[in-house]
Amino acid sequence: RNESGQSISGTTNVTLNWDTTDNEDSPFTMASNILTVSEDGVYMLNFNVNIIDPTTTVPRYSGQVTIFVDGVAQTQIFNGGYIRGDADHFNSQIVGSLPLTLTNGQTVSLSFKRTSVNANVATVDTGTSFSLVQLKGSGATGATGLTGPSGDITWQGDWSAGTYTLNQAVTYNGTSYVCNTAST
Repeated sequence: RNESGQSISGTTNVTLNWDTTDNEDSPFTMASNILTVSEDGVYMLNFNVNIIDPTTTVPRYSGQVTIFVDGVAQTQIFNGGYIRGDADHFNSQIVGSLPLTLTNGQTVSLSFKRTSVNANVATVDTGTSFSLVQLKGSGATGATGLTGPSGDITWQGDWSAGTYTLNQAVTYNGTSYVCNTAST
């Protein structure tokens, strides 16, 4: 949990501080606000960043949470935290979940930056938290299922400017899109 009132007013990524950690029987350790996993596996990272700006001098604030694995930003970025001080709306939150395939020794951290134009005195509010849960299955492996029909959607990865043809699919800002008409 982050209970420190950490400033999150800057426009560059700042690693979130974790004042309290509960690592009961966990396959990871926490040091200097960076989590290190000790077992290969698939993990689910869940977080909730509470934001407060009790001032009314700057009317709008929004932010962004980025997950880093081994110091590299993941492509899924979480935006939100809209605060509108001039409407007596002084707190907000950004919540997210992200599955991660991690190996022994990899590190995970969360960072925050302001995305609004206006500078604020926003801080992390009490109750901010994250969890990392290793997803494990048990039991024997089941029989292999039947092969399904071949699809007509072709995955292209992250969106970039260019030409797309019918049924090509891309991702942009965490959302998937399928081209239903050839476009440039």
